[in-house]
Amino acid sequence: MGHFTLDNAANNETAMEKLAQILLQECKFIFDPKESCICCFPHIMNICVQHTIDKYMNADFTNVASQWFNTLGQPIAKTGYVSAVHQNLIELGRECVLCALCFRPALSKFLPIN
Repeated sequence: MGHFTLDNAANNETAMEKLAQILLQECKFIFDPKESCICCFPHIMNICVQHTIDKYMNADFTNVASQWFNTLGQPIAKTGYVSAVHQNLIELGRECVLCALCFRPALSKFLPIN
């Protein structure tokens, strides 16, 4: 018996434990549900990114100076930066993709799209 790639949903853990019970009872096969489960890397990365974005979007910028400078020495206004950070970046990204898909037929007349 090999390994299974699953996300971290509780029902997947329950299913693996049930599989181990069935294999032991019906086939006398010892199956370790924890050792045979591989968490899906893209799913884990998505969860990490979601948590990071959520924390960053809800960050408290009250104690940050009203202006600071980037690496080129150009001033960055706090209000514009905070406004941009508090947007729902995931939703904005999805909207951009949907918009691009909607315009794909029209763009294909001008740009080679594979």
